[in-house]
Amino acid sequence: MTPEIIHQIKISIPYFVPELMLSATFILVLIGEVLTKRSTYTGFGIITAGGLIATLFLSVQMYKLPETSIFFRMMVVDQFAIFFKIIFAISAVLIVLFSMGSRELRKYSAGEYYCLLLAVVLGMNLLASSTNLLMIWLALELVSIPSYLLSGFLKDDKLSVEASLKFVIYGSVSTAIMLFGLSYLYGMTGAYEINDLRAAISTTHMNSVVLLMTVSLILVGVGYKIAAVPFHFWLPDVFQGSPTAITAFFSYGPKAAGFAFLIRFFYGVFAQGGPDYHVVGTFHWPTLMAMIAAITMTVGNVVAIWQTSMKRMLAYSSIAHVGYMMMGFVLLQQQGIQAILFYLMVYMVMNLGAFLVVIALSSHMDSDNLSQYRGLGSRSPFAAAILAMFMLSLTGIPPFAGFIGKFYLFAAAIHAKFYWLVIVAVLNSVVSFVYYGGVVRRMYLEEGSREAIPVPVLSRALMIVLAVAVLVMGLYWSPFADYSQRSAGILFENISLAFR
Repeated sequence: MTPEIIHQIKISIPYFVPELMLSATFILVLIGEVLTKRSTYTGFGIITAGGLIATLFLSVQMYKLPETSIFFRMMVVDQFAIFFKIIFAISAVLIVLFSMGSRELRKYSAGEYYCLLLAVVLGMNLLASSTNLLMIWLALELVSIPSYLLSGFLKDDKLSVEASLKFVIYGSVSTAIMLFGLSYLYGMTGAYEINDLRAAISTTHMNSVVLLMTVSLILVGVGYKIAAVPFHFWLPDVFQGSPTAITAFFSYGPKAAGFAFLIRFFYGVFAQGGPDYHVVGTFHWPTLMAMIAAITMTVGNVVAIWQTSMKRMLAYSSIAHVGYMMMGFVLLQQQGIQAILFYLMVYMVMNLGAFLVVIALSSHMDSDNLSQYRGLGSRSPFAAAILAMFMLSLTGIPPFAGFIGKFYLFAAAIHAKFYWLVIVAVLNSVVSFVYYGGVVRRMYLEEGSREAIPVPVLSRALMIVLAVAVLVMGLYWSPFADYSQRSAGILFENISLAFR
């Protein structure tokens, strides 16, 4: 090992502490699984949650540090990356707590389960910081491969095995296509680091057809990761077949990581300027992205109306919300990225809250069919009221956080004069009330079984926490908006400085 490598490791390690904590927790859980005769979701869950909370604390401590490139510029540690590492850790802690109360997981290995979950979180952290083509690909694979295993974790369930198989096929093909696009990008520029790629593209007149093909190939991989149309076909089946706690995780964590990569890569490579940006090269990719955003939110909302499964409905719902967030991405303005970051915080609490209620009720229901929610208002008044709150927030009705999240996205699009996209988004929000409101209608206006459904103490406590968060972020949102503004601002500042 050369002195230069040793020096790079020494200066990089202090900025890599959250990832080291995740790795240490992974090793601890793995050793515990090997040494203990009987693994429990509660015991290993406490260890995993402890490691994730420590990761969260370490990430928060690093938030005010200046932007730093580490490991030979393969990764960057800035407030934008730390923002995502914080929300990854929070969402993962919630998923661990959900899993500790899940009955469908109990007969399977707890150690394996938590190790795979930690591996995905580690991959998401790396993806949020990656600035090197090779590192981006490795981080994507670290997110994807354990996800395939988690989706098929219920080995005795045919739907779970089918979900895993479909996930592997779609994931492998999309990753291969994206890797082909990255290889084209390297071949055209001779560079593999984001700043060098942008400099090469901005100073060289490249064939617009080749650039279009390159962007399109890369977009296949990113579109699959965030489940944008037409790369969404895997999502409903994977959501329905996976363990419900993992379905909740897939609905948020990997998608947030996909947006972290999408923003850093496309704004870092194919855009320049600041605070308002313009496209690098001859192909205006925001136009393509805007059309994909409109189609994604429309397909997600319309198809969700016809679903009879709660998990499939939430799957198509999550596709629609991806469309809303892509609306902020196409604006080429800091305000749009700030709106995405704010919406990611809002979406975390209201979407995971909805899944928490589904998990808490699943052991007392024969299936996840929406008909099982008839009369829930009398069978479990507390759970029904909390679920109604999350459904209304997902629709975007005040005073809940979902309304403020959509307001920021719509305001950013109006400021950028994307009026047609705002009209499409508003109409889609109206359409979403059909199926979100349909759940509320079934719970309170339709009769069903009269058997009472108790809610476990842990689930009840988590519901209260997430419901309060939805209300607080809807009524007192300015601290969260300021936080997202700072995180987006540092990314734009670094890109502008690098370009100059």
